[in-house]
Amino acid sequence: MLQQDSPSTDGRRSQPSHEGMSEMTTWLSSSAKPSLPCFILDSRAACHVASNVSVFSSSSSSSSFTAVAPAASSAAATYLAHDGTQLTVAGVGTVSCDNFHLTDVLYVPGMRTGVNLVSVQQLAERDYLVMFGGDQCSVRERSSGKIVGKGRMHDDDGLYHLDFLTIP
Repeated sequence: MLQQDSPSTDGRRSQPSHEGMSEMTTWLSSSAKPSLPCFILDSRAACHVASNVSVFSSSSSSSSFTAVAPAASSAAATYLAHDGTQLTVAGVGTVSCDNFHLTDVLYVPGMRTGVNLVSVQQLAERDYLVMFGGDQCSVRERSSGKIVGKGRMHDDDGLYHLDFLTIP
């Protein structure tokens, strides 16, 4: 337990005691919120995509995907991955958690687990500026210049992971 400084018998103040601090640090670490899902800023992606349904705060069935559905109306909506693979779109929804909010995100369960992409193209179409500089990136509203997202390049994969993004 942290104790208050108190005068010693010779008039000097004693040093605070840090007894119990390691237990408090351990408790705070173990009770911290789980980490947010990783979203990668992708200049090749045509749409925002998530591979895990648990990141969605709201969703609807794939029948609302008229923009990504193939010409045959009876066929399932698909997403074309970077490697040319056609993947089924299972839904669309909003990802919203502590410091992340993004609408119109496709749920594509066939993507590699943990892969979540934020489309630079889709952000630009919605009038946002995406800027890269060194190992940093930012997303700004074009009209106001307000920063609505920031990220950094990770050494392990060379990709820009977003720390936060709040787009209505």
